[in-house]
Amino acid sequence: MTRPPRLTVRNLEVVRDGRPVLSGVTFDLDAPGLIAVCGPNGAGKSTLLKALAGLLPAHGDISIDGERVTDLTTRTRARTIAYLPQDRTVHWNLPAAAVVDLGRVPHRAPHAAPSAKDRDAVHSAMLRMDAVSLMERAVLSLSGGERARVLMARVLAQQAPVLLADEPAAGLDPAHQWGLFEALREEAARGTRVLVAMHDLALIDIFAAYVVLIDAAGRIATGPTRDVLTEARIAEVYRMSAQRVDGHLVVTGPFTPRSPSPSDLSH
Repeated sequence: MTRPPRLTVRNLEVVRDGRPVLSGVTFDLDAPGLIAVCGPNGAGKSTLLKALAGLLPAHGDISIDGERVTDLTTRTRARTIAYLPQDRTVHWNLPAAAVVDLGRVPHRAPHAAPSAKDRDAVHSAMLRMDAVSLMERAVLSLSGGERARVLMARVLAQQAPVLLADEPAAGLDPAHQWGLFEALREEAARGTRVLVAMHDLALIDIFAAYVVLIDAAGRIATGPTRDVLTEARIAEVYRMSAQRVDGHLVVTGPFTPRSPSPSDLSH
């Protein structure tokens, strides 16, 4: 397994609309493998990914292998960080293959035609996302799930050392969700630093080697998946009950604190 670039965050603070969304966020990601960014709605997962991509004003330091993201030129940053937003809006009704080729733009001179390497990268990315059959179709004619696969292929075609994806499985059927996370795990094994914001705890448990968990108060827990996604922490952060069955995490329903028994009250 090739070692991915080290991602270091120190005292990250992001304020949006006058409200602090992230404050004092600090972590150091050096371990290989797919990293899941998880937490309840509104905890700041999307904000964190946008800040890591350099797309939001933020205080603090974000560095990749010791180089601060804010010091990178726009072109270098586009070659270094591939980012898939949660919003799937597409503004131009291009053929799907042309949309995927947008991921190759940082790698060639302005206005240059796609090279053979570009075409290979596009085809490979679309193959991995089961989207080759969509290559010539207008992107706005695609279903939501088909469009999601095309946009994920664009990010893969970018071949950046850091890949950030915000809810990439939204709108995908179970088979394509599985294929997506297999592809992302393979990408991480190749040496890409892959961070994925996601909600499905069972899929996180299967595919993610490492977790960045943000709770509703903006507190961060990081570590190997099974060390972070404990039954107690899931109950605290998500208000859901969970247990391990044959080694697999199963979320069983809303967390209900046990009422004290008379014997409990007697101690």
